[in-house]
Amino acid sequence: RELVARVKAMLRRADLRPPPTGAQADGGLITSGNLRVEMNSRKVLLDGEVVKMKPREFDLLALFARHPGKAFTRDDILERIWGTKDNIDQRTVDVHVRWIRQKIEQGAGTPRRIITIRGHGYRFEG
Repeated sequence: RELVARVKAMLRRADLRPPPTGAQADGGLITSGNLRVEMNSRKVLLDGEVVKMKPREFDLLALFARHPGKAFTRDDILERIWGTKDNIDQRTVDVHVRWIRQKIEQGAGTPRRIITIRGHGYRFEG
């Protein structure tokens, strides 16, 4: 069962469809204002400057950027990015979102890109 769950999670993460609305996509590139997410090279640029991201941070940002306006629950994020929601604290998602915000938001105290949906999860505003 674990192998099947992991394979399904990997297939979900490999979803390379372009974003439905909001952010503009060009192949492996997603842009949202001054933010560029280069999927193929796994690079993030803010105002043309490279932003260093850890692998899970990049995966999480890429998930959000591919689906602007879509609300994700913490459990959904854990399954898509970590491959499971079992034995992982949901606060792990909150910590990773905070790290991403510190890197891409103007003011982490007033986020404009990754919005918290109280009691639910997060949404990316493209």
